[in-house]
Amino acid sequence: VLNGSTIEETLSREVEEETGIKMLDSLEHLTTLISNIEIPLTDEKKAGLILSIYRCVLFDPINVALSQEHTDYAWFSPTEASSLLSYK
Repeated sequence: VLNGSTIEETLSREVEEETGIKMLDSLEHLTTLISNIEIPLTDEKKAGLILSIYRCVLFDPINVALSQEHTDYAWFSPTEASSLLSYK
């Protein structure tokens, strides 16, 4: 989250940056999880990972254009996503 941005604004910005999807609507917070994954920032500092899970409505048509950071994507129901995220 950037200074002055809400979590929802950050979500919308990141979804657009990573997928090209510009219009999200009806953002519904489902849950937040604290992961045991540590992200190295420097040799001495690490950051934790917090996963905030939202259900979003997407407007048709959906044209996904992945950023160069990604190779694939898939759509999951909330139940399927919850099961997959349990491994993180």
